[in-house]
Formats: sequence, structure tokens, C-alpha cells
Amino acid sequence: MNLETKSLCEARILFNSSNITYPRTTSGIILCYTLIKKEMITLDTQPKILKSVEHTNLSENTAKEYESLVQQEDEHIERLKTCTKLIWDALAIISQKASVLHMETVKEAADHLHIMELDLRRELFKVRLKKSILANKMKQTQA
Repeated sequence: MNLETKSLCEARILFNSSNITYPRTTSGIILCYTLIKKEMITLDTQPKILKSVEHTNLSENTAKEYESLVQQEDEHIERLKTCTKLIWDALAIISQKASVLHMETVKEAADHLHIMELDLRRELFKVRLKKSILANKMKQTQA
């Protein structure tokens, strides 16, 4: 039995199984045969996800993930700008009124703002790193 005949027999077996919903005609058997040849379905009657469909789903998921990372990046940038402005404002207040402020409290507050700024920069870096890796992945799947 050659490969073509074997595949056609497999198509008949597959076609006659209860999980297949194609019309029970010769054209249905030919359709099953074609799908087997293109490896879209297997003898276990479980349809395979087409590579083009899988690629599309992967592309859509990747694009959504990338868009999410862009939004996260924008949010981190805004938060970082706000934190930086607060630091500059605090330094301006300190330079003008240091003599009437409790210096330990001033230093502690300034340290907290600085730590917050560093945390935001670290988070921004992580988001940008993920975004860069994802951009590379997207380029590779398009090629």
C-alpha cells in the first residue's frame, strides 16, 4: 500500500469517526484526505491549530502584550516626572527654609523621595527591557 492509498484509507477511517462533522459524501472524504496531507488533522481526530492561525494568535497576543508594556512605560515615565519634580521642589524649599526646619526629618523625607525615584527608574528599566525583548521576538516572527 503506497503512501497516497494509506492516507486515503486514513481519511475514510477519520471521516467515518463520530467526531468529524463534515458531510458524509465523497467530497467529505476528499476534504479529510486533503486535511491529513496538509497535517491539519490527525488520526486521533483532534484538529490541529493551523500554523497560520497559531501565528496570528501569537501575533495578536504579542501585539497586545507590547501595547500593555507601552502603556506601563508611559505610566512609569509620568510617575518618574512627578517624583523628580517633588525632589526639586523639596530641594528648593530646603534651600530657602533650612534654618527653620527639623533637619533629620528633612533628610529622611528627601531620602524617601530619592529611594522612590530609584525604584521607579528600576521599574521603568524592567518594562523597557521586556519591551525590547518582545520587539525582537516580534521581528523574528515577521521574518
